[in-house]
Amino acid sequence: MQVKTQYYSSWTGYNVPLKPQGPIKYEEAELLRAYCIGYLDQDGRLLRFEKWLVRRTTTLLDNQLRERYENLPGVYFFSVPPSGEQSIVGDSITIGDTQTVEMYLKLVVDQTGSIDTFEKVTKQMMLRHEYEYWDNGTVKECRFTQEGKPGGVFKFDRKGNRTR
Repeated sequence: MQVKTQYYSSWTGYNVPLKPQGPIKYEEAELLRAYCIGYLDQDGRLLRFEKWLVRRTTTLLDNQLRERYENLPGVYFFSVPPSGEQSIVGDSITIGDTQTVEMYLKLVVDQTGSIDTFEKVTKQMMLRHEYEYWDNGTVKECRFTQEGKPGGVFKFDRKGNRTR
């Protein structure tokens, strides 16, 4: 089965399945304090839905990195080195690489060539729903987890009525 990944700015309501709102590109989601990811099947049904919280912490920039990137306008991404390493930054990565890691470093150099921000970006999943469907397209089961709370399962009959 082919699964499509789509980013969203939010969702509406608490009906099952959740209703994602504002499809956006990952490049837009990366700038937000929170975003959602939907995983859709070939029929456009939501198989999984996740809400991610993004924390940004301003970090001190070492002189070597400053000298290398000053006067080079753009946005640069770096992996976080394993703990215990002397370097404050790991390898250079792409914005696409940041989709699959929960922590990375981001350097923004403005159009004048001045360092605008250097921050550690940490992502944390706050909510996850996984759905199974009956052959008629209605939700059969919703497994859910939420940060700091016990997860659970909702079951539905073929008409979409919750049975437990």
